[in-house]
Amino acid sequence: MKYTTTKCRHCGYSTRCFEGNVPKVQIGTPIITCPRCGNLILDSIITEFEFMTIEEKDKFSSELLTTKSTLKNIFFCIFGLILFIGSMFLGGWYIAVGIIFGLGTIAIGISDIVKERKLCSEEVVEQAIYESLQRTKNIEYIQFIQKAYESNSIRRNYSPFSDKKQFMKQYEKFEYRGSYKENMEEFNQLLELLKIENQVNKSKDSTFNHH
Repeated sequence: MKYTTTKCRHCGYSTRCFEGNVPKVQIGTPIITCPRCGNLILDSIITEFEFMTIEEKDKFSSELLTTKSTLKNIFFCIFGLILFIGSMFLGGWYIAVGIIFGLGTIAIGISDIVKERKLCSEEVVEQAIYESLQRTKNIEYIQFIQKAYESNSIRRNYSPFSDKKQFMKQYEKFEYRGSYKENMEEFNQLLELLKIENQVNKSKDSTFNHH
């Protein structure tokens, strides 16, 4: 499994600490505030939707992500079932192992499928995209991100979403959600900080594989 750690360059605070299977890209504001020292950090994994490549954008939909997760968890359940049935044939103490690990694996797989289905029905991914498109309506914010990427030698460019107007109209219902209001309030607080700060440093990233 691959583990990733990201730290503030100023004080060493871990914004991620040995997190497993961190995706190559996540939706969100790449500018975060260090909880310890208050300095601004540029996260190279998180970025706004309109700073993603076409290939990256195409991967973000609740239905697609749920389908991939469901397939993975189905295989997980099949493995647990094989482990359970195999232990029944072997007998002895293997039965206890099969019950604990086999049925446990099946339970985890089913639980994850239910969770993913719930996230899909709530359109969590679409809300994240909607919030991102709201943030990148701010031209000064876009310019700040571009400057931060350039000064930290990160190759990401702003590319307006072609279906932005239609997407925003389709999902404007998100503006009534409490989570949306909270997230946009946090963004407004970040904008206040950006008026003062003129430099942001990329976080220290480290990744290693453990087999």
